[in-house]
Amino acid sequence: NDWANQQLALMGCSYIVTLDGQPLGEATVTLVPEPYLGPNVKPASGVTMPNGLTRLSHADEDLPKSTNGRPIAGVKSGTYKLQITHPTKKIPAKYNTATELGEEIAYDLNPNDAPIRLSLTSK
Repeated sequence: NDWANQQLALMGCSYIVTLDGQPLGEATVTLVPEPYLGPNVKPASGVTMPNGLTRLSHADEDLPKSTNGRPIAGVKSGTYKLQITHPTKKIPAKYNTATELGEEIAYDLNPNDAPIRLSLTSK
């Protein structure tokens, strides 16, 4: 109810991901909505740049459109499981298939849209 009362359709959501202290480029960061959020909240994802930074958004087809028809990027408020995968580096299951990570996306938790730091370890 609090999220709905804020009347915020989308939030900015960015992460800086490191693995063993080094920036993790080319990683896919995915927010998987908790089931209680229902079918209207879809996953959001982004791929990290070489410096480990990514900005997440829902898929274009799940986003509202601006007046010129372009999708308005962002993530809906809610609670999510967080999964990090990489095409060539082995990322422990505790960060993806058996994730221990969760995230609450809400304006009052990060009003300045500062990147959230994720410091992963390979062990």
